Amino acid sequence: MLFVAIMNICFAAALPLLKIALAYTSPDMMVAMRMVLGGLALLTYVVIREGMPAWRTLPWRLICKVALFEVYLLCLGEAWALERMTSAKASVIWSLLPLLTACAVRICQGIPLSRVQWFAMGIAMAGYSLTIDVHEVMQGGYGIPELMMMGAVCAAAYGYIVLEQLALEMQSVALSSGLMMLVGGVGSLLTVIMGHGVQSVTRAVTHPTLWAVMACIVLFENVIGLTLQTFLMRRYSATFLAISIFMTPVCGVLIGVWFLGEPWYHMYGAALLATFSGVILFYHEEIRQSIAKKMRKTG
Repeated sequence: MLFVAIMNICFAAALPLLKIALAYTSPDMMVAMRMVLGGLALLTYVVIREGMPAWRTLPWRLICKVALFEVYLLCLGEAWALERMTSAKASVIWSLLPLLTACAVRICQGIPLSRVQWFAMGIAMAGYSLTIDVHEVMQGGYGIPELMMMGAVCAAAYGYIVLEQLALEMQSVALSSGLMMLVGGVGSLLTVIMGHGVQSVTRAVTHPTLWAVMACIVLFENVIGLTLQTFLMRRYSATFLAISIFMTPVCGVLIGVWFLGEPWYHMYGAALLATFSGVILFYHEEIRQSIAKKMRKTG
């Protein structure tokens, strides 16, 4: 559970940085830069630490599938929508991720959730909702940006299932994470070139402020957050990790209070208690089911 908390803290720390980066470049260029840089950083680590991988024996079809759903469609759709909608509204749409992931797991793997797990999901969702500004959610109506964000969430739900398969098939977490980032980042870079031309790439890479912000994003979200997510896919189910994402905005609130001097409200305490209680309850129910399944096999 400690690594789950660290993963969500890193995602929370990257959220305001993503907003800052969008002020200096386009959403597709931002995704391309952070994914290519993050992928190259992890692959460099793999080559130095483990030596040159056997490229021909890698599950390229699965890697490309993860890169498509978990990097290209998810990150591009999310970044494009965030540029055109409020963070509160994006948070409401993201709250559907655990439900969609549970449905995807039921359809693709035939694994249903127990009543306790549905109850735990409800508790975590209730805590998550306490961090959302209702008035901000209702501003601006609903249109194409909201549909793009919904598409990104759907891509993430299926991407979790494919990422779980990749994490179990490949031994090196850094290699699998680096390859999916690099492949998805190159796809985003090609999208930038086809949509905006090579000049847009040149303008972005020569901006010093963007490079400083991007370095922090790559560290928090790519090198630590996404790599931890791939590692945790070996230990936990895709649905549990989707539910743990409810902890991200709560961690963001704590970061704002502790490091930015933002005010603390009693509602934040209730959100913290409810969210972590729901996630922990779901975790213990998953462990109970795993032990019961092993006992049935041995018995």
